[in-house]
Amino acid sequence: MQRSAVVAAVVLSVGTSFPVASQNLSADLATQIAAAGHLRITTATAYGDLFQARVTVGGDSIGYGRGDAVDRRSGRRRDLPQPLPVAEVSRIELQNGSHAGTGALIGGSVGLAFGMVMIVAFANDEFFSEGMSTGDYVALGAIPTAGGALLGTLIGAAVPRWKTVYPAEPGTLR
Repeated sequence: MQRSAVVAAVVLSVGTSFPVASQNLSADLATQIAAAGHLRITTATAYGDLFQARVTVGGDSIGYGRGDAVDRRSGRRRDLPQPLPVAEVSRIELQNGSHAGTGALIGGSVGLAFGMVMIVAFANDEFFSEGMSTGDYVALGAIPTAGGALLGTLIGAAVPRWKTVYPAEPGTLR
């Protein structure tokens, strides 16, 4: 008798600790989605991108112009319902800039390391080190660093950064 009461209490407490997802999106979130136009969504069975997205008047579904979704189990492309009910969505992500800064930092670091290797190699070689001034050594470090930072910025700019704006359960990212 006591064991079943404990099990029932645990089941009830676990069942009530996660609130059910809201069936409607807030007006603020609907405005953000309309302004972004492109968003990533996750449902129980698929994930993908929605383009020209807009929230319906009641806030209970998301309409879109074009959607690219992949089935979670098979990995194959699949169609999402049009409009997509918010009740089926577990996460919405909006594009929030790019990784240009991170790319610049990584590229600059790699360039600096390459430049330092070149400085050490040139400084230890009698043929090259004779006519080199301090400015030449600075250039050997600065040019690869700047080139790496530029290349990293270009690569990072092509990789979007995403911000989760709607998790179905607060504090979770599925």
